[in-house]
Amino acid sequence: MRTTIFCLLLSMILTACSAGGNLVVSADPTPTPNVSAPTPTRLPFAATQTAEVSEVPYIIERVVLATELADDGEPTEEVTVLSEEQQEIYLAIRARNIAGGTSFRAIWFEDDQIIGQSDERVAESNGDGQWVALPFRPIAQLNPAANHTVELVINDRRINVYAFRVGAGNPSDVIAEATLALGTDGEGEPVWPGETFDRFAPQLVLAVRISNMVDPTGMVFNSFWLRDDLLIDQRPPDGGQPQLTSDPPDPADRRMTFTLVPQVPLVPGEYSVTVLLNGSEIASYPFTIASEDAAQATAEPTERVEATASPVASGVSVTDLFVASEIDEETGEPDSERVRVWETEAEESVPFYVSVALSDLRVDDVVSFSIGIRGSVIDRYQLPVAAFERGWLSTRVEMRSPDNPNAAVEYEIVVYVNDTRVRSANVLIESVAEEE
Repeated sequence: MRTTIFCLLLSMILTACSAGGNLVVSADPTPTPNVSAPTPTRLPFAATQTAEVSEVPYIIERVVLATELADDGEPTEEVTVLSEEQQEIYLAIRARNIAGGTSFRAIWFEDDQIIGQSDERVAESNGDGQWVALPFRPIAQLNPAANHTVELVINDRRINVYAFRVGAGNPSDVIAEATLALGTDGEGEPVWPGETFDRFAPQLVLAVRISNMVDPTGMVFNSFWLRDDLLIDQRPPDGGQPQLTSDPPDPADRRMTFTLVPQVPLVPGEYSVTVLLNGSEIASYPFTIASEDAAQATAEPTERVEATASPVASGVSVTDLFVASEIDEETGEPDSERVRVWETEAEESVPFYVSVALSDLRVDDVVSFSIGIRGSVIDRYQLPVAAFERGWLSTRVEMRSPDNPNAAVEYEIVVYVNDTRVRSANVLIESVAEEE
């Protein structure tokens, strides 16, 4: 009978242990174990850990790294990355139900070497949440190339090991991703990315995402735009230098763009954009400016259904705007049905012709058209109208289908005469799944 009761009690204890719940630490003090055992937790830490001290539990709510504190010990400058020249660092812990006399210790490591220790004893506690700050003053400059951790010990028990970063480490690691494109959408994603662009592109954008391992606050970025080795422009990040403004950081705060807006059409050739951090080059991205496709003209436009004139102040009239899949190579006149919807496979570049019928042109008139997606211009073409009085001007363009099957993207073509918008047309490109 006694054996049966003992087995039943043992079974109940094992079942309770396997059911999960808060971590309960034995009340008997144990020596601080070697730091290499667990995987370090990245700061800032926000969770709940429970230990038991003299049968009164305390709960850790937050653990952060800070460089400045308020009078009550609350961090006023939280950081995730430290300067290698930082003079004073705090491991700040917010906890509840701390008993008077509880001892806190932080052991600071650079790789496997102890570089400092901080101690603090809580004299009294009212049971509410409070901050305990453990200061550390490095006796030597911290090494950005090393791994840094800090071990938190409460009443001689190790609670956790936290990892943090010093400096930028390898400067090239600051940039996690960079893409050259003709623009960005509302979420900061590149629109019409590539490595070759038309010389009449209205702008070129380098969209950059900063690594999650780096706090860019205080970093100074710049960009040099070069043709061969000739500097043609120097641009800081659009909207100012990046900085993390929220906790946890907003992913948008790690994005920045550098935009080149040519004042004149770019000369065809090889170009590059170089990104600098604090005055030093950290990355370079090459691209090519290609000659534009030659526009073609005819002497007289052909009358078409739906054609109505769009007057412009100078007297120019846009008789028609026609997107075609084919044109007459001799005359430049559209030689297909008007394209409004086009189906193709995913990730395909589809060639079309943008044909504009014009009349009453003067030698000093400027005619151009843009191609845009969701309100962002991705390409722009200027038409050769000098010594051209009336007729069709047709230009070959490419429109890319969506990357995924069964998706669609709508392109808008807008014609401008002397910087005045006069006519537009839309083309919907649908991607379909490949037939098996």
